[in-house]
Amino acid sequence: MAREQCMRIILLILILLSPVLKDRTASADNLVVDPQNPVHQENDRVAQIVLARCPMEYDRVTTLGAHLTGGGAASKLQELSIRRGDRVKAGQVIGHLYDDELRIEWKRLKAQADSDVGIRLAESRVVMRASKLSHSRALRRKNLLSDEDMELHQFDLTEAERALEQERFNRLLAIHDRDRVEAEIRARELVSPHNGVVVEVLKNPGESLSPNEPIVQIVDVDLIRVSSAIDASDSWRVKVGQPVRITPDLNGSAPEIEGQQFPGKIVFVDSRIDQATQTCRIMAEVINRNTVLRSGLECRMIVYLEKGDTAPYPDTPATDPLKTADTTKPFRQSALIPSPRIVGLPSNSNLDPNSGVDLLRVTTPATPKVARPTPVTDPRRPH
Repeated sequence: MAREQCMRIILLILILLSPVLKDRTASADNLVVDPQNPVHQENDRVAQIVLARCPMEYDRVTTLGAHLTGGGAASKLQELSIRRGDRVKAGQVIGHLYDDELRIEWKRLKAQADSDVGIRLAESRVVMRASKLSHSRALRRKNLLSDEDMELHQFDLTEAERALEQERFNRLLAIHDRDRVEAEIRARELVSPHNGVVVEVLKNPGESLSPNEPIVQIVDVDLIRVSSAIDASDSWRVKVGQPVRITPDLNGSAPEIEGQQFPGKIVFVDSRIDQATQTCRIMAEVINRNTVLRSGLECRMIVYLEKGDTAPYPDTPATDPLKTADTTKPFRQSALIPSPRIVGLPSNSNLDPNSGVDLLRVTTPATPKVARPTPVTDPRRPH
């Protein structure tokens, strides 16, 4: 009989405690733990901020357009080697504008820059004029040549040397002109600035283009940018570099995708607070594993905070103004510690309203008289 009563009491206690045990089990199941950090166990609750309905965008979206030709004139798309959906790499040339006239000019300048015929001809003239001047000096020593002819031969050698310098300078100008035209040809090429996928092709080869008119659009699908707004009170706790984890929110339409988690980190915390909503904007970068995530979707983001990280609200100032004050200057107490002001005094009162001191009884200390030294007279000087 006593055993049955004990069993009934135990059963009644279990029935009464069942809601409490259910709540604790649910809270333990909902606890999100960072699997990459082995220190975070189930009993170690990590400080975190959970943000819902965070929009996702591709990190880099680039639109390539027509280059401004000489004088800002219109151009024409000559070649395009990609289609929509193609994968491109950083630095890959995917097309170019019409540049036939530039390539012809580049070939002419390249021939001038590579040729050294003018320099070799000028060098031969210098050697010939130098030899002629040497023979003229020998004849001048024998008085068989006049001074005028000697000076003329010297002038011919100097002229040949200046001509050689001019030929070398012309070749250097040709090299610079060739490099300039080559840079203009490269400017008319369509080069992918980063890895990505071509999502838009707005022009076909042969179509005319206006200056800065878009041609193709490339997006980097390997990196996702997630943005959200946090409370102003949490803006000091969220810092750049803190880990995050996102879960796609598709309203149950794709359970196999909603169950996946993607790691990332905080890359931007806005220093401005929106006055209307009292929120701060943050941004995180997440690696798009297997390109599952798409731009335009929403996700649930968890920001993992540091332990013991609180907002910087010090109770006392960081520095004591009395200790940092300049002691070499006159001390002004009213600038640091305001004195109490006495109110309600009559207009003809002798008391100071700030200190309460009777002004009529305050006497200034007498200045001590300093005895002047007796001048010493020089006995050698006449009085």
